[in-house]
Amino acid sequence: MEIKKATFITSDEESNKFENENRKDIMEVIYNMDMNDRIELIKKLYKELEDNKIDLYKIELFTIAYWEVMEPKLIDEISREKNIKYLNLAKEYNSKNPFIYYILWKINYNEKKYQLAIQNYKKAIEYGIIKKYSEVYENTIYTVYFEFAFFFLELNDLNRAEKYLQKYISVAQTDYQGYIIMSEFYLNKIKNLDLASKYIERAYVLANNGMVKKEVFGKIYNIRGEIHEKEGEM
Repeated sequence: MEIKKATFITSDEESNKFENENRKDIMEVIYNMDMNDRIELIKKLYKELEDNKIDLYKIELFTIAYWEVMEPKLIDEISREKNIKYLNLAKEYNSKNPFIYYILWKINYNEKKYQLAIQNYKKAIEYGIIKKYSEVYENTIYTVYFEFAFFFLELNDLNRAEKYLQKYISVAQTDYQGYIIMSEFYLNKIKNLDLASKYIERAYVLANNGMVKKEVFGKIYNIRGEIHEKEGEM
């Protein structure tokens, strides 16, 4: 596999690294590869890095390609510690690449290192992860909204969790599961039965098979029962 043409920056050229207008955007390079090519790219770059053929552009390319694939066999082969090392080196090369902080956020979140996760979340947002992700992965920004929503739910930050859940269903308007999650959020976290009912009823309309509709109808029945019970107490 041939890596797409790009003018690589070496450590000797650091003073000019941001002036190179010919360098391919990292995400453009990766996005235009199929999955097998990404895996081959990772293996090739990893060997170069382990042989100390350090090129900071390649480090940036490697780290993002690696986390785009997330192959279990590669996770075993390439330690998380080394990936974090390479991510930090990538930051030296391009400290404003939001994908670096987004990946670090994922690592921190998975390891339940919440303070670090918050720091990297803020950096990812500051450097435009929402806009950049939308540009690279058309029509899939809901993935980021969904991940952030559950992150803040885990932190019990209900305001930000609600914000990202709302953003999620604003771009995934036909996903009945999103409306089920919204309903459960308002039912269990906010204790707003009216909104819980509104979203579960929308989920029922969008549900695409009989078994799902039956499950959703059961949720509607339970929420309506709670509403009637509450009204009876007034």
